Amino acid sequence: MKIWITVILLILTILPCSGIPGDTLSCDTVLNTPAIGVMFKGGTNVVLNHKGEVIEGVLAVDTDLWTTGPLVLFQGGTRIMINDDGKVYEGFPAVNFIGEASNGKFYEFKALAVTFFDKQGRVSAGSAAQGIEYICKDGTVIFSDPGAEIRFYPSGNIRQITPVETVKLSINTHEKISFMAHRPIVFNRDGYVMQGISAKKATFVDQNGNTVTKHPGDIIKFNSDGMLFN
Repeated sequence: MKIWITVILLILTILPCSGIPGDTLSCDTVLNTPAIGVMFKGGTNVVLNHKGEVIEGVLAVDTDLWTTGPLVLFQGGTRIMINDDGKVYEGFPAVNFIGEASNGKFYEFKALAVTFFDKQGRVSAGSAAQGIEYICKDGTVIFSDPGAEIRFYPSGNIRQITPVETVKLSINTHEKISFMAHRPIVFNRDGYVMQGISAKKATFVDQNGNTVTKHPGDIIKFNSDGMLFN
């Protein structure tokens, strides 16, 4: 009996890990991406392209991988998204790194924060470790919270930023509104505020012509004409 148990254990030891890509991997497994072989974490799922190559999965260990831009060390145990050229366009860096943002400027981006790369290899969204300075369309300067997420449009204009202090910004009507510090502000493609958190009591006319009062801490949203909408 002891001999049979020993043989069975030996067979189980030398058998390769099972797990069909798309199902749960039974153990850490090296699988082909469109570029190279990468070890993916056991107990997780991977997604394949039409060629049977992994385009989404959870890394087993910290791994250096090419993004659409720089080479970045990605954190083991986190999910990466890969394009058909084998370049990572979404993932969690394991360490801070210097990268070019969509606005053409270089910033230090924070580790362990989800980071997105555009087709040109620039960071289109990520957490700026030291914060950034941004000059708005109306000339107002915003300093962002260190470590807060920033997002860009393909044009390089800011899509989302979190100010380190209360700031007055223009909406499409060119009226200036006070927005709360440490809360995200979202801009439209033309550089005007679409959404933020009110820092002061204010009265607006909504898209239906009604007068609406907003209080500090309320979410305020504006349409393309600068009218309040709920």
